[in-house]
Amino acid sequence: MRNRRHLFSAATSLVGCSILLAGVAGASLQQSQTGHPVSWTAVVNCSVVGNSLQKTGGRDDSYDAGAISSEEISGNAFVEFTTVDSTKALFCGLARNPIGTHFEQIDFSIKLTSFGVAEVREMNTYRSETPYRAGDVLRIVIQNGQVGYYKNGGQFYSSTEPAVFPVRVVAALQSMGAKITDVSIGGLAAEPIAEWSAYQHDESHSGFSPGSKIGIGNVSSLSESWSFQTGGWVTGTPIVSGGVVYAGSWDGHMYALREADGVVIWSFDAGTISPDRCGTTYGIDGTAALSGGHLYFGSGRAELIALTASSGEPLWRTQLADPNDAYHIWASPTVFDGKIYIGLASHCVNPCVAGRLVCVSANDGHVIWSFNTAPPSSTGGAVWSSVAADPDHQLVFVGTGNYCTGDDTHSTSILALNADTGSLVWEFKKLHADLNNLDFGASPVLFDLAGTPALAIPCKDGHCYALNRVTGELLWDSIISDGDSRGGSISSPAAAYGRLYMGATVQITSGKVVALDQRDGHIVWEHALAKPVLGAAAVTGGVVFFGSDDKSIHAFDVSTGAELWNAQRASMLGGVSISRAGVFIGSLDHRVYAFSLPSSTDPTTNPTISVSSPAAGEVWRVKSKHEVAWRASSGVSRVDISISRDGGSTWAMIATGVDAATGSFRIKAKKPRSDDVMIRVVDSSEPVVSGVTGVFRID
Repeated sequence: MRNRRHLFSAATSLVGCSILLAGVAGASLQQSQTGHPVSWTAVVNCSVVGNSLQKTGGRDDSYDAGAISSEEISGNAFVEFTTVDSTKALFCGLARNPIGTHFEQIDFSIKLTSFGVAEVREMNTYRSETPYRAGDVLRIVIQNGQVGYYKNGGQFYSSTEPAVFPVRVVAALQSMGAKITDVSIGGLAAEPIAEWSAYQHDESHSGFSPGSKIGIGNVSSLSESWSFQTGGWVTGTPIVSGGVVYAGSWDGHMYALREADGVVIWSFDAGTISPDRCGTTYGIDGTAALSGGHLYFGSGRAELIALTASSGEPLWRTQLADPNDAYHIWASPTVFDGKIYIGLASHCVNPCVAGRLVCVSANDGHVIWSFNTAPPSSTGGAVWSSVAADPDHQLVFVGTGNYCTGDDTHSTSILALNADTGSLVWEFKKLHADLNNLDFGASPVLFDLAGTPALAIPCKDGHCYALNRVTGELLWDSIISDGDSRGGSISSPAAAYGRLYMGATVQITSGKVVALDQRDGHIVWEHALAKPVLGAAAVTGGVVFFGSDDKSIHAFDVSTGAELWNAQRASMLGGVSISRAGVFIGSLDHRVYAFSLPSSTDPTTNPTISVSSPAAGEVWRVKSKHEVAWRASSGVSRVDISISRDGGSTWAMIATGVDAATGSFRIKAKKPRSDDVMIRVVDSSEPVVSGVTGVFRID
């Protein structure tokens, strides 16, 4: 039955901040996502109607018109404006201590060109661009020291320059009649970022979203907010970032959908292939990864593709193998340290191919290194699961497929490779010359056990294995289901609250979800389902989500396994992603489904957490130890602590379930070094309640 692997492999990869907005005259602005109309001053050669600005005087070929806002920004905030004409040139942005409307002095700006391209300009240095047209809404955001640029809610560039304060809005207009409307300035709530920008959320494959407001108390109020029809199965996990959902389909298209309503922003046709021996048309069956404004994904044509996330424009395409020789990319890409890690397998093991793990430059798509899982003239060891990465030890981890022909080297194994060179660091080999197809289709999840770096990965033999991820030593082995070439588990686990959550197949036809204790692997609870659970787990706010072949998405209490909510639609073989107020999943009825909380559930008052240490601007030395200190109001009993090394774009968990009353937690500064480090302390049961430090450094 190996030629049915395509159905199952699809499921794996696919499967205390304050804000100050003070007007010059002392008037304050409310924290707002919608903003406050800008009041223009220092107006030159322009007419002002409300908060709109239009050039009415001066020369048509000179930046001799403009204005400055009377408001001043000294914290997390944004400026937003709407375009009127895509044929007229102007600048609008944020400048520190502006003297006149000289565009060269605008620290962070968007330049509207006269040929329909919006450019990011920082002190007039070109950074990036995106097409624009009349009616587009452009926004420049400063949040936690990071500057980002958005179009119609989707981020198209993240600045590498640190934010400066105070700043004011400056507009400089060149073309006669150039105009911007609805110019507004507003504050951003100091809240955790709740995005899901890659397979299983992050490079460690935690499957855990600490910033969502979905939790045990409100999950039952989730309802379908929209669904989007594609032309084929959707077995990859939809990812969500910057108000945009990205999902691939077996019809060969990658779709960018507006998170709010599912409206198509753009689609990209990567093509399909119909292998003669399988009789199936393959397109995009895995999950995309978003990093640095670029979207990366693999295809059934064994091609790795990079697009500009905001527009869908291709950046590069790298053919990693010949699809006519049955090569296929089931895996989802992992982006880490400027590199992309992705595996190669076959369409449906018919014929079997020699597996390979490939490391590609995220910048231009050239292959940096390849690791062959089968020796020359041999086949097997397909890499159809996805890579997890450990930045502290510069290692990447992946499971491999079964043996086929010739000599057996790295089939049915868990591999640890040097992330820079691709050299083998250790191998945990479960079976030699495995012809029973009891291999690894799930992806590993990384976590720490009382200081021991660990990983866990379930297998089609019905076991879940936990290893020391530095040495490869077996820590524990737990039986979660019966083993079978079409059974066991290929459900990538999530790690949260000291437990691991994964799905499984039982006796080929039915399924279940299980929670294991991370310390020893014993089953804490399990919940039976009528059909197999192949897709990855997703956790937030004390709730774990799974899609199932029983045509439903389910939500369970992480502590007890009690089912809290479900929605029946169609067979769901892929994973679930979570945003601040929504969950997303693909299905075999060719749709992407979005479920969200009603707006009335958005809390207006919450307990509070403020973080007093580390302070903004501190410098930590690698290997030194420091206290994270916070103050939590009554009602907060346990907290989770995480760290960001990119100014709040992504987060890695440090500790979960810490007693909030202690008010402190000692941590050791680890590599990689970064100038954009932040610490976040979150209420374990209500992740909407959090405190975030300012930006500091690890040297």
